[in-house]
Amino acid sequence: MGKATTFLYQQESGEDRQRENEARDGKMAYGVAAEKAAERAGQELTDEQRKRYGSDLHWAFSLDLDLAYAPRSTACGIPYRLLRRARRGKKGSEA
Repeated sequence: MGKATTFLYQQESGEDRQRENEARDGKMAYGVAAEKAAERAGQELTDEQRKRYGSDLHWAFSLDLDLAYAPRSTACGIPYRLLRRARRGKKGSEA
């Protein structure tokens, strides 16, 4: 899990976590997504395929989000809003 996912899980109640686990039958969410896509295509995945394709989906979505975020960040990876805030000298203000 990434840092964002870990943080979100830490904020989640035990009851919510249990419902989520039951909904995805204890499998990872991206693996379930790969499984459902395969079912729509009339295919059935093995456990190994589900894990591999689920991992592929995870990386594809991550790349997509990175590309969407890139215009708002600098080449060195510092978020644009933090740089604007630092340049203005206003620590607590939203840019």
